[in-house]
Amino acid sequence: MADGIFESGTLVPTLSSLSQLLGVTEPTLRFFITVLLGYLIALIPRNFLYHAPANIQHVFYIVVGLAMSYYNFGYQTIHYVITVVVNYLLLSLAGGTLTSIIISFIFNMTYFLVGTVSVSDGSHDVLWDTPHCVMVLKVMGVAYDLYDGQKPKEQLSQEQKQYFLIRAPSLLEMGGFCLFFGGFLAGPQFSMRRYINYTNNNLIPEWERENPSNVIPAISRFCFGAFYVSLGLALNLAYPDRFLLSKEFVDTSIFYKLFVVYIWGQAYRTRYMGVWLFTEGVCIMSGLAYSGMDEMGQSKWEGSANVKIYNLETSVTFRDLVASYNTNTNKWAGRCIYKRCRFLGNRQLSQVITLMFLALWHGIYPGYFHCFMGEMFCINFEEQWQMVWRKLGLSGLWSNPILAFLMSVFCSVFIMTSFAYSLVSFQLAHFSLFSQVYASMYYVGHVWLIGWALLFPFLIKPLLRKEKSA
Repeated sequence: MADGIFESGTLVPTLSSLSQLLGVTEPTLRFFITVLLGYLIALIPRNFLYHAPANIQHVFYIVVGLAMSYYNFGYQTIHYVITVVVNYLLLSLAGGTLTSIIISFIFNMTYFLVGTVSVSDGSHDVLWDTPHCVMVLKVMGVAYDLYDGQKPKEQLSQEQKQYFLIRAPSLLEMGGFCLFFGGFLAGPQFSMRRYINYTNNNLIPEWERENPSNVIPAISRFCFGAFYVSLGLALNLAYPDRFLLSKEFVDTSIFYKLFVVYIWGQAYRTRYMGVWLFTEGVCIMSGLAYSGMDEMGQSKWEGSANVKIYNLETSVTFRDLVASYNTNTNKWAGRCIYKRCRFLGNRQLSQVITLMFLALWHGIYPGYFHCFMGEMFCINFEEQWQMVWRKLGLSGLWSNPILAFLMSVFCSVFIMTSFAYSLVSFQLAHFSLFSQVYASMYYVGHVWLIGWALLFPFLIKPLLRKEKSA
């Protein structure tokens, strides 16, 4: 097992003491170390594999991915091998059919859910199911893209034309795609088509290979990642998860509790952001993130972008927040779930199905479903409140720079606090735990959002109609 590799050495005490100092578990620290090693590993494809045959590259990525997995999860690495082989066989035998999509969905989600129940207690420690949830979306996405590739091109949307596949991937392609070191442990999601273009040396133009410009963008993402992880760890030391369940938290005022939840939510958000920025930097360093040229003729490295930092930090709406956070997973859910539900003819129903799928994708604990339902209520409130704002003729207030600044600050704090309020249930997962926190806060968020959802159609909306008629 990976845990036994260093038992007789000095690294385990160092990892153990450092993890205690940082307020994280030892598996989490090992996970961080492995992610950061990706920057050094990325120098190999960047300098030596650009012109190598595709199969050589696939084998390299498979070996590196399996080594990363073994260091973190030991013999549980077998789960990734099983996932790769089964999905390869499925697409080889039935790829491009509706049956393959159904079987892919049932097998991958069942395997993941059974696995996560068997190893996880909902505490969000880094176990083998952490990378596996990323892999599940990858292989299911391949099934969808191969299905689209069997349709006439004129029937495909512009988005589908970017991803479709005309043949099933080989075993080496599937293995390299799933275990690629830049996206294996924590994402980001990227398509099989991007990976095949990359390994076939068709993604990056020759002039960019000869004079690579990806070092500075990769280092930039690393620096941003280091900042956000450091900030998240510092805030987490001040307000760890256990503080929300403490008597000290219960005995404080509701306003202080909201403040604590806001800071705690920032700690949670920034840690995740930091990891995604690290992995994005690894993909940039490897070259996989190449995304063409900008208007100035400079290479862009946005193919693995999972966080829009500026948009996120300046968000004043829930939609802006969602659109800037974990963007590649959101794009996957949009094209593979939400847009596939168009036949239902109901946008809100499609949205509910998508959010419930994302909840299930994290596991079966009630906190996940509660969190994503909270997101739906937040977006619903926002859309209705914007309608009220327009009906009352208040949109012009944003033209005043002072009022616009004050309202922006208020909106930013409001949406981040609401975001953190929902995250409490996601992080604590078990009803007995997160209900205890919400009860100590008098269910203030529930009362507000559910109360608004009930009052708007029966009281507020009719009043706005009367106002307009008058």
